[in-house]
Amino acid sequence: MSVINPSPRIVSHLQRTIAHTIKISFGNSTPHIQEEDRSTTPCLSLTRFLCQHALTYIFGGIDLHEATKESASRAAAKRKVPSMTVFVLSNDPSHEQDISFLFKDIPSRLVRLCNTNFFTAQQLGEITKPLISVGQFAAMYAAKERFGSPTLLFNGGGSAISYIAMDKESKLLGGGAFPGMSIRCRALADYCGKGFPIIDYDTYKEITDKGPISLFARDMEVGVVANATSEVAGQLRNIVKHFLKAVGPSDKPATVVMSGEETFMLEQLLKENCSNMVEVEPDVAFPPPSEVSFRSQKNIAFYGIQQLLSANKEEKPPQNPDDEIREGLVGIRITTFDLKSEDSKAMIRGSVDRVIVGKTLEEDTFLVLLDGGGKVVLDLVQLYGTFIYFDSMNEIYNSYIVKALTVQFVSPELIILDSLKMPWPCMMKLVKRRKKKTRKIG
Repeated sequence: MSVINPSPRIVSHLQRTIAHTIKISFGNSTPHIQEEDRSTTPCLSLTRFLCQHALTYIFGGIDLHEATKESASRAAAKRKVPSMTVFVLSNDPSHEQDISFLFKDIPSRLVRLCNTNFFTAQQLGEITKPLISVGQFAAMYAAKERFGSPTLLFNGGGSAISYIAMDKESKLLGGGAFPGMSIRCRALADYCGKGFPIIDYDTYKEITDKGPISLFARDMEVGVVANATSEVAGQLRNIVKHFLKAVGPSDKPATVVMSGEETFMLEQLLKENCSNMVEVEPDVAFPPPSEVSFRSQKNIAFYGIQQLLSANKEEKPPQNPDDEIREGLVGIRITTFDLKSEDSKAMIRGSVDRVIVGKTLEEDTFLVLLDGGGKVVLDLVQLYGTFIYFDSMNEIYNSYIVKALTVQFVSPELIILDSLKMPWPCMMKLVKRRKKKTRKIG
């Protein structure tokens, strides 16, 4: 899934990120990038991997052939919080490097998640590393929050089916993986010779739609499909039965959750008589509804991230006054003179993207994303001189209104507020903090 390279751009802990990020807008499974993707710009390469909705958010609805660092900066400057957050569910360093490359020129914070973000050491027990990927833990966390425990989670990919289980006390039991349907349908052709057919998705669907298919087939394609389907169905039921035995009797049905690209197939094979896709073993017993409840959620891992952020937001201790001011400043529009321009009246505009926290608020610095691309770093006094009032109809520049004035934050506060055009709550906190202090602005 979406992701990162171990570099200074990566945040390894949630902390301040959680304070600003609650809603997950986009989820995307990102494969490894190919050599041709690195032969062009990171922005153009990124357009191959994300949905149209996400690309419009990042680049501002332009022709994607013109996706550039500059267009991403302009789009970011128009958002309340210019920088976007990319959460990473991966334990593959090369995969993380791929996605770090893709987001290289995008105003973004890259946050790598790990198993301990989702579960405590007691819940993890002896599971010290992801069984398949961190996405398993995100998905199981979402399943636990939505359906309770005990829970068994299947994730059906095209080539493999993985599973992980949790007991009544929300402690992880472990999990595993086995070959998925696509691997089974082509394994004989790959390893045993050309005499065996390669079964693609369309062929598989055409054959199983006629079901239930018999293991005694009159056509080799049907025979391969029948055995592959019967094997997966039998393994799924076997895992469910072992799970029910491991968690023991309960006053409510245990939950089995199916997710991933093959959610529908898993759901069909775990129904009574395998939904008539294939003939089942004689006298096979399916767990009754009183023992197990089946649920489906295709992209459940993304919900796990959202629930994690929400849970940490609720547990976050109250902010101190300085942090409230810092949070209020992120996203505010600014304008100032362009010192690099030959035109002495030329202005540059942008938005406050990030606060680099100092020992005190007075020692903070502020990273500003400029509308035309690029960044500038301002201290608090410089920031005062750049605030503007911005709305959809007009911009009112106040930089030269207060350019070289010495303002004493005593009275009248309302005149200062009117001159600086700052958001009322944020400015009032700054005014109260700096009463009886004299600061030079400009």
